[in-house]
Amino acid sequence: MPGFDAETAGELWRLGVALAIGLVVGGEREQRKGEGPGRAAAGIRTFALAGLLGGVAWLLGPWVLASSALFVGGAALVSHTLGDRSDPGLTTEVALVVTFALGALAAAQFGPRAVPATAALAGFADAHASAASAASLQAAGLISEKVALIAIMAAFSTNALTKCALAFHIARRFGLEVGMGLLLGAAGTWCVLLLS
Repeated sequence: MPGFDAETAGELWRLGVALAIGLVVGGEREQRKGEGPGRAAAGIRTFALAGLLGGVAWLLGPWVLASSALFVGGAALVSHTLGDRSDPGLTTEVALVVTFALGALAAAQFGPRAVPATAALAGFADAHASAASAASLQAAGLISEKVALIAIMAAFSTNALTKCALAFHIARRFGLEVGMGLLLGAAGTWCVLLLS
């Protein structure tokens, strides 16, 4: 294939990771944006594009990166200004800008190591979107089965920590019971995964 060398393959890999970051974060935000005319502006497609834009902008140089960052920041500001005023939070808008930055960072240096790290971060909110994204990336041949399994387990593990914290918030004894089960399950699965 003319023009397809190791450098191009590396760039495509980095863009795939940037897209994966957007898909993982977008999957979580998609579940929270609601439905109908009052739904939030950004979901899985917006975040996937923001992550990919961050990666492409990094590869194209500092001027494109700066102007793209201003565009994403401006879009987030407009979304917040025109959005649901009953919700004073900025989570989606900030997540959009962070997704752009993570996409650029992935293009800059992380490569395939970004997938498990991103899945672990997204797992604090939702393990399902991270697992689905990792499985999709593996099915498409963008990451190995081992990396996909590590990403899924990272998301499950951080999500277990969130559930433990919530269980402790409800009642200390309940938190101990839930926490022990989740943590033992995660530890056992990690042992099997790492020893295989």
